[in-house]
Amino acid sequence: MLGLVAATQDPTVFGIRLELSGRHDAQALKIRSAVVILCASFVLSGCSDPSAPLPGGYFIFKAGSSEVYLNEPKYNGSIPKLGTDLQEIGNHNEYIFGRSGSARGTTPGFFLLDTKTGALQVGLTETNWLSATAAAGIPQPPRLVDPTRKKPLKQ
Repeated sequence: MLGLVAATQDPTVFGIRLELSGRHDAQALKIRSAVVILCASFVLSGCSDPSAPLPGGYFIFKAGSSEVYLNEPKYNGSIPKLGTDLQEIGNHNEYIFGRSGSARGTTPGFFLLDTKTGALQVGLTETNWLSATAAAGIPQPPRLVDPTRKKPLKQ
């Protein structure tokens, strides 16, 4: 029999105690373990801050509702090969990676930028991009966010 007991009794998970007897004790332990693991994964997934600053002085510049650039500090301007349609972005150590759309002047596809050397790969397919990011030591799959969530952001 499965019953819910008030939170004032034995230690519980989120104020709910599963009360099972006899042969169901193993099931109760499995259910409780699954609930704890599920909750821990939600908490830990928030530990990686998607708004962590971009490396090497690079920054996001939002010129309008549909124009988002990745700017390089050296020239304080956008990277022409990436164009104005930055869709998703992420970073790990000295690498900046992401996906560009197909707006005019933009090389569509995935990209990988090494901010230490300035080496930039653009127009990558997802398969080639995953291989390149893995070779660079970026945890797989690379985590991408909306570029307007990255810091620093200038408008």
